[in-house]
Amino acid sequence: MAKKLAKERGAFLLVFVLMLLLVSWWGISSFALRASDASLAHSAPTVDNAYRPKGPVVVHHRVVGETHTYSGSLDISAECDMLATSIAADGVVQTHVVVSLTVLHSNDGCASPTLAPAPFSVSFSSTKSASVIFDGITVQNKKTSSSLVELN
Repeated sequence: MAKKLAKERGAFLLVFVLMLLLVSWWGISSFALRASDASLAHSAPTVDNAYRPKGPVVVHHRVVGETHTYSGSLDISAECDMLATSIAADGVVQTHVVVSLTVLHSNDGCASPTLAPAPFSVSFSSTKSASVIFDGITVQNKKTSSSLVELN
């Protein structure tokens, strides 16, 4: 009888320790998840709607095979901002192209921003028979003055 009671205590103790480990793991993982969610929400970049480039944006155009690449740079705050790019190409016989640039501002302690060139490069493929027409560039969803330089 004493052996049976000791066996039951051992089984109970084992189940208790496993439950304690399970609850501890759940608590630690849920706390870590909440902490990482909070840090992501705090540091998420926002669109800097006030940004306007100084002067026309110089855009270089290069064609290799059927791939058209538009590149250049935009002066932004190197410590505080980052540049998001996209390209819209529409049409088959005549392809109209618009390069879109968006300056994203990080809210993480930017004391005195120093402007530096941020390079951009976007590409798309077109058929050789299509004529490609550069319709310009937008910065912060606003049409912006640009200068196109053909590199071929």
